[in-house]
Amino acid sequence: MPLTISLKVLDTASGSVGREGAAVYLWHCDIDGRYSLYAEGVTQENYLRGVQKTGGDGSVTLSAAWKPRPSGRGGNAASSLRCRW
Repeated sequence: MPLTISLKVLDTASGSVGREGAAVYLWHCDIDGRYSLYAEGVTQENYLRGVQKTGGDGSVTLSAAWKPRPSGRGGNAASSLRCRW
């Protein structure tokens, strides 16, 4: 199932102006709940993760393939933000 996440990074100290060039890193687990690079058995694999920089208005859109777990339990996605200004 395609997953698209769009967000905007704002500098609230400057009147909520969009921040250009912020790196947004998104990763999520596989169908078995494992995170590549970290979980046992997949520490040498790198998948379901990516990074993009925000555009001039602070916006970024990231796309991924999302496969719900067969048990009905939802998956997990996480993100981090790296800004230098």
